[in-house]
Amino acid sequence: MPLDTFNDRNIENRPGKYYVDGQCLDCDLCRETAPTVFTRFDDEGYSYIAKQPETPEEIEQVLESMEGCCTQAIHDDGDQFDWSSEITLRTIQPTNPNGKSCCSDYGLDAGTTPTSIGGALFKTALRWFKPK
Repeated sequence: MPLDTFNDRNIENRPGKYYVDGQCLDCDLCRETAPTVFTRFDDEGYSYIAKQPETPEEIEQVLESMEGCCTQAIHDDGDQFDWSSEITLRTIQPTNPNGKSCCSDYGLDAGTTPTSIGGALFKTALRWFKPK
């Protein structure tokens, strides 16, 4: 479970012990409690670790944020994992067993245009991978 949670981390997190995963609801508690550590990703509406805590006061604030997080999206096991590895993107099968697009049953486009479901998944995938 911890590796699954780590792989679900928000890519904007600074590498280190603490990170925020994809369950963040953007409640603002962590940013209010530890404003020097947490920042909001405005485009998607969630928090991430902008700077790993350095002082005892910052660490205490992060621990308070972890305790108060309503979705338990803040974690302290990031130092156990390899931050250089890419986040695994989960893929879906866009067709049903008959080879027909599962989305076409509902009149939806499963292609890769920006307005299609496939395009939306592609745009979401782009935020998970850093350019090298």
